Amino acid sequence: MESDSLEFLTQLLGTKVIGIGPVREVIAHGGTGGEYPRVVALVAGSRTVALNALADTDGGWKLAENATSDYTPGALDLYLKRDVLDKQIVDTGDHRVVRVSDVRLTRTPDGGLLVVGVDPGHKAVLRRLLPTGWGEALARTLKMRESTFIDWRDVASTPQTDGDGVLRLRTSRDGLHELHPADIADILEQLSPKEQDAYIGSLDVEVAADVVTDMEEEAAADLIGRMDVEKAADILEEMEPDDAADLVQDLPGSKRKELLDEMEDEEASDVKELLTYDEHTAGGMMTTEFVALPTDLTAEGAIAHLRELAPSAETIYYVYVTEPDEKLAGVISLRDLIVANPTTPLWNIMVENVIRIHVDAPLEEVAEAMDHYDLLALPVIDSEDRIQGIVTVDDALEELVELLPDRFRKRRGRRSGS
Repeated sequence: MESDSLEFLTQLLGTKVIGIGPVREVIAHGGTGGEYPRVVALVAGSRTVALNALADTDGGWKLAENATSDYTPGALDLYLKRDVLDKQIVDTGDHRVVRVSDVRLTRTPDGGLLVVGVDPGHKAVLRRLLPTGWGEALARTLKMRESTFIDWRDVASTPQTDGDGVLRLRTSRDGLHELHPADIADILEQLSPKEQDAYIGSLDVEVAADVVTDMEEEAAADLIGRMDVEKAADILEEMEPDDAADLVQDLPGSKRKELLDEMEDEEASDVKELLTYDEHTAGGMMTTEFVALPTDLTAEGAIAHLRELAPSAETIYYVYVTEPDEKLAGVISLRDLIVANPTTPLWNIMVENVIRIHVDAPLEEVAEAMDHYDLLALPVIDSEDRIQGIVTVDDALEELVELLPDRFRKRRGRRSGS
C-alpha cells in the first residue's frame, strides 16, 4: 500500500461531522478469515452515524442526502479508540509488551476505510501530542526511525473484546501458550496485575507452575497472593518443593497458612519441612524430591522403580542408596545403573564414599563442595546421616547469583534446560 493512502485513527478523531459534532469514536466490523476490519460508523456528538451515509469534505464530514444515517452497533463491532488505542499487545517474537500508539487505516476504492494495522512507535506518540505535521517534522529532526508497523492480521484473531474491555489478541493470549515458560514469565512481568491474572488463569496448571517458577521472586509472590486459593494451591503442588517453599516464604502469614491448608497433605508437608530451614543453608535450598532406594534392590528392580516413580529430570542426576534406617549408604550414577547386570544388587554397584553436606551448611560451603567435586547434585543429611534432600547445581547457582550486585542478578526460578 502507498504511504499516502494511509491515515491514522488519531487524525480521524476530532474531525467534524457537519451539523452533528466532532468524531469521538470509530467503529469497525469484520476482520475474520484474514481480512481487514472495515470502518462502518463514526460516533459524533450523541449520534452513531453509518460511514456510508457520510461524505469526506475539506471542512469535515457531511451527511449525504437521503441517506440512512443512523447505525446500530452489533456484538462483533470493534470500538477502535476504546478497545485498541493505548492497549497493550504481546510481541511473542521479541518477548516484550508494546502499547498501541495509533491505529493505521487505509482508503478503499469505494471511499471506505479499512483497519490495516497498529503503530506502537515513538513517532506515533509525537504525532498525537503535537499539532498536525509538527510531530512528523520533529521526528525527522531527531532522526527517529520509522515506526514499527504491525499488520492487523498479526494482531487480532477476531474483532472482539474480553469482558474487561481488553482486546483479545492472537499475538498475546493465543501465541503465549506456544512460548517457553521462561519467555512467558518475561512477558507477564511487563503486564499489569489485572492482565497477569487473566493470562495465568488461561494456562494449564503445569505450564502455570513453570511460569511462576521462572518469574522474579517478588512478582511471583504478588501473583500467587492475588490468586484464588484453590488455583494457587494447585500451582504450588506442581512446583518443585524448594521453589514452592521459597515462594510461600514471601507471603504474609495468613495467606501462607491458607495455601498450605488447601494443598494436598504430601506436597504441603514437603513445603512445611523446607520452611523450617534458613533459606541460605543447604536445607533451605534443597528439594525433597529425590530418588533413594534400598541396598538389596537389584539393578533391574531399581530401573523398574524409576519407571514407576517417573521423577523429574532435575532430581534424577543420581540414585541414592539407603540403609533400612534411612542412613545414606551410597550413590549410583544413572549410567552405571543402566549398564549393570540386571540381577546385581545395588550394594554391589554403588559408590560408598558419598560426598554429602549437613542441612545447616551455609550456601558458600554447598557451592564449594559442588564445584570442587564437580557434582550435579549434592545429598543433604541430618545429624544422624539420614538423607533429607538434595541440592541441584542450578539451584545452588541461583542462590549464589542472589549474592551478586543487582546488575548481575538473573531469575531466581530459571531452571537449566527446563
